[in-house]
Amino acid sequence: MTRTWIALVTGVCAGCASTGNPADSESLGEFRTACIDVAPVLGEDFVDCGTYEPVRGTHIDQRKVALKCALRTQRQGRAFIYHYIETSFPDVHLDHIVVIGERGERLLRQWGDFGDEMINFVGTCEKLKVRVDGYPEHQNCGNVDPLIERLKIPSRSEDRPRCDLTRFKN
Repeated sequence: MTRTWIALVTGVCAGCASTGNPADSESLGEFRTACIDVAPVLGEDFVDCGTYEPVRGTHIDQRKVALKCALRTQRQGRAFIYHYIETSFPDVHLDHIVVIGERGERLLRQWGDFGDEMINFVGTCEKLKVRVDGYPEHQNCGNVDPLIERLKIPSRSEDRPRCDLTRFKN
C-alpha cells in the first residue's frame, strides 16, 4: 500500500518544476517588473513549470521537464506559470510568460526584441495555451481588462518607474 501511494504521488508530480511558493518563482518576478502581481490569480496550489528555450540556453532535460509540466498541468486544468523564450538570430529574442489561473484566467507577459520592434506587454487573452512544440499560442489579447487593473501593484513612491503596458499587436 505504501509503495502504491508513493508511486502515485511521484507520478502526479513527475515533470513538474515546483509547486506553490510565489516567492521562489522567477517568472512571477517578471510580472512584478511590469507592476502586475499575478499571485492572487494563481492561488496557493499553482505549479511553476520553469523555462523552455528551444534554441539554446537551458539544458535539454530541463526543457523537457518544463514542457511536459506545462502540457500535463494544462491538461489537468490546474493553475500554472510557464516561461518560453523565442530566439531567432539575429533579430528576435522574445520572452513569453503564460499564467493560467485557478479559475481559468489567462494572462500573458511578453518582452524583448521582435525585429526592429521592442515588445513590452502584459494582458489577458481570450485563448491562451501551450502547444506541443512549447510555443504559447495566444489569440485576442489585450491590456485593457478589469483583471489587469485589479492586479496592478500600487505605486508607493515617486521614484518608482511608471508601468509601461504597451498595446499588444495580434
